[in-house]
Amino acid sequence: MTHELAHVKYISFGTYRDDGSLARTPVWLVPFEDGFAFSTEGHSFKVRRLRKNPKCEVAASNFRGIVQDGATNFTGTAEIVVGERSQAIERLLARKYFFAWWFMIVPNEWLARVRGKHPESVAIKITLH
Repeated sequence: MTHELAHVKYISFGTYRDDGSLARTPVWLVPFEDGFAFSTEGHSFKVRRLRKNPKCEVAASNFRGIVQDGATNFTGTAEIVVGERSQAIERLLARKYFFAWWFMIVPNEWLARVRGKHPESVAIKITLH
């Protein structure tokens, strides 16, 4: 996929609140099928907002979610993905962000399981318009 977002490390992912304002958060990103994808916890606010309104905005950003100078702001539709497709997205993320994945994600998942919590992980697939 030859797209401006295909090789960025982070994007600012924006979803719409009930009042119509945009809530942005930085996320990792991988190309997936005919769009892009990332994983998140199933009870996160972005998932809750997407269940009400699948429209989203994305732009290349730094790890804090600050949009890069000159970055294009894209609009799209986001889909909540579970099951095998979600696991495929997680494998792609683990490959792209190998060291960060093993130092940040894996220990957090292990601690959650030790504490008896099993956070539901889902993926979000973005189709740009």
